[in-house]
Amino acid sequence: MSGGVLVSGFGPFGVNTRNPTGEVARALDGRCLWGVTLRGVELPVEWGTAFEALQAAVAASRPRALVMFGVADRAGVSIESTARNDRSARPDVRGQAGPAGPIEAEGPARLASTLPASLAASLGPLPCIPSDDAGDYLCNYVFYRALRSLPDVPLRGFVHVPRLWSPATPDGRSWSQIQASMTHLVAALARHVARSTA
Repeated sequence: MSGGVLVSGFGPFGVNTRNPTGEVARALDGRCLWGVTLRGVELPVEWGTAFEALQAAVAASRPRALVMFGVADRAGVSIESTARNDRSARPDVRGQAGPAGPIEAEGPARLASTLPASLAASLGPLPCIPSDDAGDYLCNYVFYRALRSLPDVPLRGFVHVPRLWSPATPDGRSWSQIQASMTHLVAALARHVARSTA
């Protein structure tokens, strides 16, 4: 398969004992929307392997569009406009952490998402919250590296969704809200791909 949409999410980490982004990405794998095949992959929350897992999924599926999802402490959905050349020294799920600072020593300070702006109108039940700050953890890390290193995928971008509600994350949102918002956005992206390749 080539020319489809690749959806990535992350596995559990920290208080996020269930990460809806990885679960929904896996659930979407193999579905077809608007005649476009979806592939889904759950990335490990590990500095040393997250982007490599994404690269492998891109190589296997050769998508036209890549939408990466992660969770953040937000009330709505943010289609991130920008990836920053910056990473923290925050440990991953294995306790590994690299030095804080640039992701690439000679790389651009900022890179812009190439997802269509029209996706902001297709977020389902959760509100759209504009953002130009994807953080400095693995979300921003894979976002920056995807923009920098995967030029054969024309449409690439990152989307933050709220955390899943639990006693440890009482400000989170329900599974159905997050799933619906992710699915609405992916469907809109698949429709854009279908129209652009017709």
